[in-house]
Amino acid sequence: MKNKISEIQPCPFCGSENITLESHSYRTWFYIQCHSCGEKGPEVNDKQTAITAWNKGVAHE
Repeated sequence: MKNKISEIQPCPFCGSENITLESHSYRTWFYIQCHSCGEKGPEVNDKQTAITAWNKGVAHE
């Protein structure tokens, strides 16, 4: 399926599942944020890319 979005994995830093896909700038930029430790994934302009980066453990600079 072309439009299927992957499942967001638990936080690679603290293991929490208290995470959400966030957006800003009129929903053109997306990132994953852990609400337990505050870690954020990189801000990208595609939901699936934000999820993929998070699942690979890429930290926000």
